[in-house]
Amino acid sequence: MNNVIKYLINSFVILLVLVQVIFFIYGIFTDFKLINEFKNIDEETLIGNKFVKNSEYIKQNLIFEPLKSSMYKYNSYNDIVSKCKSISSGCKYSVIHGDAHNLQFSTLYNKDMNMTMFDTLIKGQDIDAWDAYPLFWADSLDKLQEKVNFIADNLYEQQTQLINRYFWHEAPFMLNAVNELDLGRNKSEIFSQYGFLSAYTVKFIMQSLGGINVENFDKAKNIINLTYYIISIAFIILFTKNYFIRFIFTILFSIYFFSIGFHSYHFAPTHVYIRHFFDLLIALMLFWSMKFKESRTCYIAIVFTLGILSILLVKDFGLFLFLSIVGTFIIKYVLEFIERRRVDLKELWIFIIFILFSIIACIKYPLMDNPSTKYFLDGFYSLPISMSIYMLLLFAISLLWLGLIWFYVELKRSNYLLSYIFLLFYTEFLCVLFVWKGNFDNINFAIIALPMLILFHFIVKRIRNILYIIIAPILIFAYAKYCYEYISQMALYENTFATHRNYKWDHERAGGIITTYSFERFDDALRLINKYSKNSNELYMISKYDNMLQFFSKKYSGLKYFELKSFIITDDEYNEVLDLINSKADILYVDTDIFNVYYKELKERRFFDVYNNQWLPNDVMRRIIQLKILLNLFDDVRDKYELVEHGKLIDVYKRKKE
Repeated sequence: MNNVIKYLINSFVILLVLVQVIFFIYGIFTDFKLINEFKNIDEETLIGNKFVKNSEYIKQNLIFEPLKSSMYKYNSYNDIVSKCKSISSGCKYSVIHGDAHNLQFSTLYNKDMNMTMFDTLIKGQDIDAWDAYPLFWADSLDKLQEKVNFIADNLYEQQTQLINRYFWHEAPFMLNAVNELDLGRNKSEIFSQYGFLSAYTVKFIMQSLGGINVENFDKAKNIINLTYYIISIAFIILFTKNYFIRFIFTILFSIYFFSIGFHSYHFAPTHVYIRHFFDLLIALMLFWSMKFKESRTCYIAIVFTLGILSILLVKDFGLFLFLSIVGTFIIKYVLEFIERRRVDLKELWIFIIFILFSIIACIKYPLMDNPSTKYFLDGFYSLPISMSIYMLLLFAISLLWLGLIWFYVELKRSNYLLSYIFLLFYTEFLCVLFVWKGNFDNINFAIIALPMLILFHFIVKRIRNILYIIIAPILIFAYAKYCYEYISQMALYENTFATHRNYKWDHERAGGIITTYSFERFDDALRLINKYSKNSNELYMISKYDNMLQFFSKKYSGLKYFELKSFIITDDEYNEVLDLINSKADILYVDTDIFNVYYKELKERRFFDVYNNQWLPNDVMRRIIQLKILLNLFDDVRDKYELVEHGKLIDVYKRKKE
């Protein structure tokens, strides 16, 4: 019976591994696709058998105009039946004449003040009296159905545009660092949130695939993640012979992958596993240093080497690993001294040298320190998790430390002692990241579960079997749930391309990616950059597209920050950028719509603006505030510049002669 169970579990683990590998391979061998994330760049949607421009269709059909409601017979509040919880899930709605009272297609509106909830959000006013109003109307049910279908086909993309936190906000935190390294910029002026050696690794893979471009960046991400996944599976096989623990680790890894969602995995460099690439290797080397005592010094030297490399790879996660290693060996030497009244001096000297080299690696870290420290500190001040979850987290970690005391003899006898202590420290640091961010997006469930899984070896067999019976169906259910949601998001994403006109970007830095918006305006911007900044690698630009245009033009920002709208947080950054413009920018590139886009946000009542129950109002407000910052920045310097050429995306200004 036991052999049958063992065979079934091992077969299921193999199936899990194959499924997971398929997802990584899919990312490597398929075209990378990007939906339109820019609210001010048009796309075209398929309606019937023809494409229509979104801006024109919305202006004619989906502007909230309650004063004209009496002109129409049907509306979105009474004549639409909901068949699912959220239109953003991609489902279709039934349109009938009746009394459906569909709250998803209504908004709170004050007729006397002529203000919607979105208006009060923008203007910061408080109003107590509200009535539910339909968001749109039609003179026939067919026309109403057409509008609903248009919304269903566009809401996913429009939501991305409103929040403004998609690929071209996230990816440049690695892409632009790679670009600047390739251009030979002074490393102390380069900011890479995702590390130094990691940027070189991604750069090397992209160049091996044919060049530095967006298409190869996505392939590089999946190649790195596949490599780390293979290391993870090899680790758990070498780390334990318990087939059920192998099952738990493997399924937790897949649950983590699917739980972050396709949308997040698709655009965020934070999900490139290179940030913590050496963590499991370090745990394995510590295990082997106790298991194979004749080669102990060799394995410990490897641990210390990986610790130093981790700092150079990605500084923040590297410091997590460094401190975890230091804590592990301090406890090791204290325990050895208590038990034997001596320590291995040779090993102790190697440990001291490791600490010295790690400190040097931190001090001499070649890239710019994070210029937005306030952003990270705010995460702790705000405490995005509830106090009950925080206390539960502390309780769980305390139990794991008690486990070290309770099972000390077993941990030492089974050679897990050092790896357990290391993983305990490392788990604590990962939980610090969780406390800052408020979710587990950056924390692999399989890793933080490892200390508990190690203790499973020492629990009484009967109790252990009961725990397995309880845990297994829960994990299988979670796996099925998150896998289904991930695939559903993929299908919804693909539907955007099925219902929109597609474009292939053949630019060298695009690599042939497929998008739902044309490259024409960006191509015109690059023409202007090549014309006016041909002999310089530096650009001075006040633009929503600054990070993207730097990457495509193979240049970098002379204003310190590769993305102004995200890095200008306080007056210090604002004045710093202002001083650089005044002192260095002879040619200044500015968005063509910089005067219109901010005020346009305040005047229009597009359906996708007013319909705000699908996203966080704070995200919408942040984007509008960022637009205002760019406008203020240009207002402060525009008297010193004159327009020399008008473009489709950006204008070129030249400093006036004194």
